[in-house]
Amino acid sequence: MNTLDELIYYCNEPEPVGALLLSGEWGCGKTYLIENSLQSSLEEKAEILRISLFGISSIDGIHTAVKQMWMNTYYKEKGVSGITKIVKKVKNFVSGLDVVPDFIKGIASSDWTSFVEIKSRIGEKSVILVFDDLERCRMDNVDVLGAINDYCENMKIHTIIVANQDK
Repeated sequence: MNTLDELIYYCNEPEPVGALLLSGEWGCGKTYLIENSLQSSLEEKAEILRISLFGISSIDGIHTAVKQMWMNTYYKEKGVSGITKIVKKVKNFVSGLDVVPDFIKGIASSDWTSFVEIKSRIGEKSVILVFDDLERCRMDNVDVLGAINDYCENMKIHTIIVANQDK
């Protein structure tokens, strides 16, 4: 079985039992494989959400990135694109109005992703989380893997970690 077949096999498992690590040298085509070959192989069955861990420095940063990507994909399926940009514009607009009470401004300036519940499906498609650039995350690997573990073990979401193990 080649690498793509292994990835497809994992993504078709009814209930994943852990994450899958895709490792290789920088520039060998790991991300390309996910974004092109795997995406086209599963386009009828799954939504692949790729989250780059590059520069992320907190567990909250990981969860926020996942929630933003999940929401963008969810609303894109509903015919609305760029939802995070829309929400940001609305928050800035409401916060700048003098006629709006302070408590409304406070609500508008809150982190809207805290109200988002991540699910293992978007519509009829299963969600596959791909955490890319593990070695470029600014957090300790144990903490990062602990945060990622919540998605695959507790939420039962197919999870692929892409990394250069040598780095």
